[in-house]
Amino acid sequence: MLRCHLITLRFQDDRPVASDERSRLYLARLVSLVGASCRLFAWRSEGCRVRLLVGDGERPAGQIARRVEIGAQQVLGAGARFAPARIDAIEEEERLIQLHDELLLEGAQQRLLTASSLPDALGLRTLAPYAVGSLDRCTPEAVARSLPILSTRDAEWDDLPQAAAAVFGYEDLSRRSYWRHRALAAAVSLAGSELTAVALSELLAVSPSTVARAARRRPSPHLKRMILAQLRWRARLKAGAW
Repeated sequence: MLRCHLITLRFQDDRPVASDERSRLYLARLVSLVGASCRLFAWRSEGCRVRLLVGDGERPAGQIARRVEIGAQQVLGAGARFAPARIDAIEEEERLIQLHDELLLEGAQQRLLTASSLPDALGLRTLAPYAVGSLDRCTPEAVARSLPILSTRDAEWDDLPQAAAAVFGYEDLSRRSYWRHRALAAAVSLAGSELTAVALSELLAVSPSTVARAARRRPSPHLKRMILAQLRWRARLKAGAW
């Protein structure tokens, strides 16, 4: 039996941990960074708590909890402190599977679970590729069978800026980060046959010259697939087509 722990974090005043999309994506980047030093199977933030299902790794569960607390408190806490972390040992395989599926899939058909490991498990985000395959149930193929997010559906280009940024764990393309030129190149290549350069410029909120530069770059096929999958995910949720 694999040794695992369920870490539960909450603020002392029970305020929501991540109340808006910017906060949820910050938390996703934070947990993914911290999770690189442990065996992160699944995680989710919902309401006033964050739960992480981790296996034995380079750092004990208590250190993992503390690193998430420090990063979240500095940006999301607004002066609030975390209550002592609850760390439960998971000793039964049946309980491990139950928690894994609960954290990964519960409610995913009704909303966009960005503050969770679901986008990473589905291969829709670049943040935590190490989490894929942590358990046999956590491969993109296995998750997709449980939740048919990746079934073919027409993309809605209005969501292109958000989808391209979400692949890197951000809300939009306004940040001039290291990943932005890669996201723009993939987005322009993906939509270039459907939208004019002027329309792309307006949609992506960049200059026509930026669109032209992005069109000259060689985009990553992997990023294009991720962005398209993000678009389909969002379209299916909007339409309620499950």
